[in-house]
Amino acid sequence: MRIIQISDIHACTAPDNFSAFFDKRIVGLFNYLFRRRFQHKLEYLDRCIEFLLNDPPDVIVCTGDLSSTSQPAEFEIVRNILKPILKLDGVKFLCVPGNHDVYVKDPKCLEALHETMQILNSDNISNKDMPKIIRVGFLEFMLCNECKPTNIFLSTGKMNEQTVDFIEEWVNNDNNAIKVLVGHFPLKYKYGLGGARHRLYGHKKVAKFLNEKKLALSLCGHIHTGYSEVDKKGYGEICAGSLTRFGSIAEIVINESSGEFSHKFIKL
Repeated sequence: MRIIQISDIHACTAPDNFSAFFDKRIVGLFNYLFRRRFQHKLEYLDRCIEFLLNDPPDVIVCTGDLSSTSQPAEFEIVRNILKPILKLDGVKFLCVPGNHDVYVKDPKCLEALHETMQILNSDNISNKDMPKIIRVGFLEFMLCNECKPTNIFLSTGKMNEQTVDFIEEWVNNDNNAIKVLVGHFPLKYKYGLGGARHRLYGHKKVAKFLNEKKLALSLCGHIHTGYSEVDKKGYGEICAGSLTRFGSIAEIVINESSGEFSHKFIKL
């Protein structure tokens, strides 16, 4: 089985209603105008679509941050670009939100996120349905929503107690499935100075499951430079990096007979 992981697209548009000038979206817009627009290029997403159409995998996993400020028009841009691969026969598309997709409490933004998750996920799964287990062959993917709106100074995520309990029951279910967690935030990444503003909280027990090999793989985004920390079997954590910043995607191949993973990063 072959998986392609993409992440951190960060489409951006101007504020689409007056209320955006009075919440966190205005901070995100200035960030985009003075920094992100020089770093993120949607042309990389177009190249990715061409790559996937020419060589479709079994599963496509998107680990969040489709948008920059969670505005409906940003989600629409990404949906339209992704549309051709959503029609690929026999290809499962799995997607979770990133912190930029759950940027503010504005009802229109939250509804756009809900609609986008339903459209992108092959089984019409919304962020409201997560955590959610999806079985694909001998793999089980757990789609995890770790994001909620935060203040203008934070880009953090949190696994609440209900999610952790759900994951604990899942990893302790001995059903011969290889278990893969799909979330936006890394479980193992070691943040540097100022990391408290960007990290995931409430995840320590789940990270322990990963270290104990009860959880085979964590697929994540958030960190724009792709990285992997895996053992000899390929078990561990893989971050695809930002597609639109570095043209980076991750290809993961699972050997059904051995249960081992191999992976590589592809620059588009």
